[in-house]
Amino acid sequence: MALLMLAPILIVPTGAAVDGRSTTDVICCEASEVELFMLGSADSGKLNPFSERLGDTPESAVIANAVTSEEVVATWRLQDLYAGTVPASTWSISLPVLVENAGGAQVNFSVEVSIGSNVYIGELPAPSTFVGQGQSTVSFTVPVEESTVNDGWDLEVVLLARSVIFSVPQSGSQLSVQWGAEDADASITGEVAVVQMQLLDVETQGADAYFGVVVASPFGTDLLAFSNELTLRLDGSVVSGDPVETQSADGIRVTWTYTDEDPGERTMLLQVTLRLQSGGATITSESREVTFITEGGDGGGGSYYPAEEPLRTTGAGSPLTVVGSLDFAQDRGDLVLERETSITIDGEMAFWMRWALDHLGSEDLALSPTIRSFRSGGVGEEERESRVIESVERQEFEQQMGKLHVSFLSNGLG
Repeated sequence: MALLMLAPILIVPTGAAVDGRSTTDVICCEASEVELFMLGSADSGKLNPFSERLGDTPESAVIANAVTSEEVVATWRLQDLYAGTVPASTWSISLPVLVENAGGAQVNFSVEVSIGSNVYIGELPAPSTFVGQGQSTVSFTVPVEESTVNDGWDLEVVLLARSVIFSVPQSGSQLSVQWGAEDADASITGEVAVVQMQLLDVETQGADAYFGVVVASPFGTDLLAFSNELTLRLDGSVVSGDPVETQSADGIRVTWTYTDEDPGERTMLLQVTLRLQSGGATITSESREVTFITEGGDGGGGSYYPAEEPLRTTGAGSPLTVVGSLDFAQDRGDLVLERETSITIDGEMAFWMRWALDHLGSEDLALSPTIRSFRSGGVGEEERESRVIESVERQEFEQQMGKLHVSFLSNGLG
């Protein structure tokens, strides 16, 4: 069986940084409206803005007996907010509930929304609200005052049941608060800062200029995988092409490539826009003037080549095509079967594979175990990290895959 891995990504070099912004230049983001879905278990729930994280089966907290004193139903948290100001506004919460084996239930719920040490209370429209049999939704409004948020503060939502009285109860009567599924998409909507962006120094190579922005959020790679839009503009025009993503100590570095058709010194106005959700608010960074110098001739190549190992995936996955062929033949009366399988990978995973082949045998401890598992073999220092896939690197990869293919496919591509 032949295992062919074709990765249609061109690797090109980068040059040194030129006059640009400080690595500590925070350009974004102030508080903006965001809908956060409730996920996870009742005692350690999480808040996440991406509906892609909703499951097929809802989580639930079941109240099977009448409640006559206040008790905690569920808690959800969003950790590590960013410093800034939460404006005065009214937040909203919607929670699906399911009443079974009863004609309905008279409920008195409240919510506590904590932003750091600031606590805000939300009530139902009436102190005692009737919910009928089957599924329905209870809604809260929470008045939030303007307040200052410090780095590392948490957002916490606690649902409290003060009283639950079943109407026409039967055997097994119960009320379930549900969340975390497409048909039970409980959420809280409010204005808060959940993203930070830092503009890095401009780098150039030939006619190419590379603009790096470190994007940090409590959502990790979900931000890149599921955001509706992440765009960099220069003088108001969108920089086209897929950016390169690498891990950074402060978040994820996203690098766009701008190819200058008329090389020379330029000063341009840079701005980044982000939309977490379809139809949601657009988060816009501050504008920055950036000055850089590009040159004509060879170099560049239209894509950024990072010094650090690129991300294999943001979580959304990469295109994969698998083609298998079988060939039957006879050899001296025996039936011979030949089988060949080819795997074609594109996108982020393809870029990572090409980068990995150019680092076979590297002793850099920062590399992932998958890359470090390959020996250098016949790959010398001249070929390694040359930004070109040499024939000897491909030969070593194919030869060593005979023993490493299981771990490579499961840990590297899995």
